[in-house]
Amino acid sequence: MKVLVIDDEPAIVRFVVWAAERAGFEAEGTASAQEFQKSYEAEEPAIIVMDLIMPDMDGIELMNWLSSRGCSSSIILLSGYDGRYMDTAHRLMTDMGSLNVVETIRKPTDAANIEAALIKSAANQKSTRSMCANFK
Repeated sequence: MKVLVIDDEPAIVRFVVWAAERAGFEAEGTASAQEFQKSYEAEEPAIIVMDLIMPDMDGIELMNWLSSRGCSSSIILLSGYDGRYMDTAHRLMTDMGSLNVVETIRKPTDAANIEAALIKSAANQKSTRSMCANFK
């Protein structure tokens, strides 16, 4: 299962990619929105781990971009900012019904939190695919 990570801090990208690979996922990371968009367009990942506050395109703009492409990935929001900001972004995307935000994680965090969120997101992906297959 592929995980795509975006954060403007390269050390965070490396850490999340490492945690994902340690948990058995195929992972790719980027520190820029443009690189993220290219990777996403090449192959939609099952799971996206994304920072909310970035200099070239913030997480809300990126979530709108993903929504416009019909993104079905499970999304984990990651931020060092006030938890209310993440809660608002999560609620906005969930209420719009446009994206599948599964988890929010405050930075700093540890590998166990990342791995638990990825496992939860993977289970969410499998149940979503199963439900979709039942409607075909």
